[in-house]
Amino acid sequence: MTDRDVSRDASPSRPEPAGPGPDADPDSDPGSAEAGARDGQPCAVTDAGDVPFAALHALGIREGGLMARAGSGPLAGPADPVTRLAMVFGDRQHLLILDNCEHLVGAAAALAEQILARCPAVRVLATSREPLRISGERLWPIAPLRDEAALRLLTDRAAAVRPGFTADDSNTADLARICRALDGMPLAIELAAARLRTLSPAQLAARLDARFALLTGGSRTAAERHQTLWAVVDWSWELLSPPEQVLARRLAVFAGGSTLPAAEQVCQDADLRQDAVLPAVFGLVEKSFLVVDDDAD
Repeated sequence: MTDRDVSRDASPSRPEPAGPGPDADPDSDPGSAEAGARDGQPCAVTDAGDVPFAALHALGIREGGLMARAGSGPLAGPADPVTRLAMVFGDRQHLLILDNCEHLVGAAAALAEQILARCPAVRVLATSREPLRISGERLWPIAPLRDEAALRLLTDRAAAVRPGFTADDSNTADLARICRALDGMPLAIELAAARLRTLSPAQLAARLDARFALLTGGSRTAAERHQTLWAVVDWSWELLSPPEQVLARRLAVFAGGSTLPAAEQVCQDADLRQDAVLPAVFGLVEKSFLVVDDDAD
């Protein structure tokens, strides 16, 4: 979790913030109001300016439902959304979860920093492909699933779409091969499991060279970027800067990874100078596109 503020890349399920619900008295004191909706609801956001409003919406706070106070005097008018959130949280303990922040990381960082400064008892848990980079942030990278966990996930999801499916001596090797080919990534494994309704594990494992065409059966209600393996990769790719994209393409020539000196030597040219390679490496690591192997020589 965190020292004071932010943990990254965990997978929280339900936050427990409190605040006035949709039917709360708009003139009530937010410091004394109990939650009309104690469990926040997910709210998708695509515009940076909507981030604080999305947090209010998730808490069931209707527009104009809270007013800013001028000292102890009368209500002074509608508060800005961050102030309204701070009024809801007050000095009580709450957990604010900001999920999938990478496409709006600047706005998420600004919201987290302001709420933490105003509400010391609040903790923020953010999931993102890159850090928020605010004071007190503690990173918690999530590694791919280990072999046993990946196999269990694949078997469980396959049984959900193909009743009676089990892992046994006849298919365990092929199931493990699927998990390894997909690098233990949970979403890729779930997409693969959907194909086991039609294909045997051996047939699926044999076809994973065409994984982008094959793994397209995601949930109809999931975000578009989670419905196919290609969409997952494309989403990540579009978050890279042009130099980062150039370096990522060129790093593909290395089988099994590369050392930094080798990358600087092989990947540089007139379009990506040698002194620009290291900043691009920093960016790829920050955005979880490149993994640093501490155990490598």
